[in-house]
Amino acid sequence: MNIITRDKINKDIKIYNPFKNSWDNYNSLCKKIDQIKNTLISRGAQPGDSVALIQLFIDINHAASVFACLELGLKLIVADMPATKESLPYCKMSLRGPIKFTLYDSNILTSEFEQQDSRPWRDMIFNYSQYALNENDYDNNFNTTPIWAQEDSIGLVSSSSGTTDWSKSVDFTHREIALISDRNVRLFNYQKTDVVAQTKNLHHGGSLLISFLPSMMTCDTHISAFISDYKNYFELFKQPMVHIIKTIDRMQCNRITITNYDIFENFLDLAGKVIGKFSRTLTIIPFVFKAAPRLIELAERYNVEIHNTYGSIDSQMIPLSINRITKDSIFVDHYVGDWIDDDFYCIDNINANQVHTFKRKDGRLCTIQDHIEIKQGKVYLYARAVDENFSARKEVEKYISCDFSIVQNGNDRYLALFEKIDIPEQIQNLAFKNILVVDKNLFYGEAKINYDALRGHFIYFDNH
Repeated sequence: MNIITRDKINKDIKIYNPFKNSWDNYNSLCKKIDQIKNTLISRGAQPGDSVALIQLFIDINHAASVFACLELGLKLIVADMPATKESLPYCKMSLRGPIKFTLYDSNILTSEFEQQDSRPWRDMIFNYSQYALNENDYDNNFNTTPIWAQEDSIGLVSSSSGTTDWSKSVDFTHREIALISDRNVRLFNYQKTDVVAQTKNLHHGGSLLISFLPSMMTCDTHISAFISDYKNYFELFKQPMVHIIKTIDRMQCNRITITNYDIFENFLDLAGKVIGKFSRTLTIIPFVFKAAPRLIELAERYNVEIHNTYGSIDSQMIPLSINRITKDSIFVDHYVGDWIDDDFYCIDNINANQVHTFKRKDGRLCTIQDHIEIKQGKVYLYARAVDENFSARKEVEKYISCDFSIVQNGNDRYLALFEKIDIPEQIQNLAFKNILVVDKNLFYGEAKINYDALRGHFIYFDNH
């Protein structure tokens, strides 16, 4: 059966914690899975309950949490980072809730972290879940536990982008998770001999399906690590990052996931200062960085490959194409990779806006709402097929040059300015319900603006 359980894990797996200089194996991982499952069952877990994982360090606790929840038929909710207290009612835990359990990393609530980070983590964790548990709260019960999941149980709940309206739930059953993960083992050529730095797993759900599960199913050696999601956090934990980079190089690691472009640059810059370049070519899976000649330059300078993926979480196309960027690549504008013509996705329809609908192997229809072209097996991305804010954005660009975003809520439009400027009268006369200056870093969730949070921030100030 296509159920995600510990049986999917490579039995020769070894997980190294570079901060404790300790190793875990398949048996100790299974013991931790049972401990977490017993803890959840003792607090009333039932199949179909929702769980949020707020864990920064991807160690054995995190890995075990994923499999514990999936085995019990619980739904993993892809939570977002909290932006502001004003926008909290519109965080993913609220929109996708109610959340029965939040399993969080105790390091998030240390005084050092909270002093450096203004985001309302504590409020989100405790106000939007019935039970909030960290790794110190698990019961001392390691008894064998039941498998409650079925093939059609929902195992993962992600969200659409929310660019023009509130994000929508994107659900993946166990059968779909298994189908996509198995395919990605082949597409990304995971090998038993790979050494994987585990840094991310629930970035919009894609990393669970492209990197975490395929590597746990295939690769022997894993390094517990983390990658900062934003610059302040990167600066706060720069010394641990130095240790992780040295460990990656010493252990000949060849796979890592980094989902924020600024952090990607910071990581490579720090690696250059610490080790010069990686001694074994490091494959980085970034999730749709904008293709540019600079990526080729960085690939050569640091001995890395960037396996840029293109697809759509909204339509469960993960991925449609892969652009493998190496030091020998040639930049082609709009090119987002070779179409993976393996009969998993077959073109079903193309409309007048070049919006492609594909029929998946299991019969599901998947539509990508972008203007793309597939020519001679290569995929080219031009723009979103229908951009509701195109005209408004062009009007704003006539009068200001600073970074901004337009947020839509039904018929209302808001203008978020990411720099403090004197707002020209022409902008004030445009049909925006409100104009606010906001800190982009708070609303930038790894690869894109968190429009639900930004929309909620405006709604709060409309009402206060």
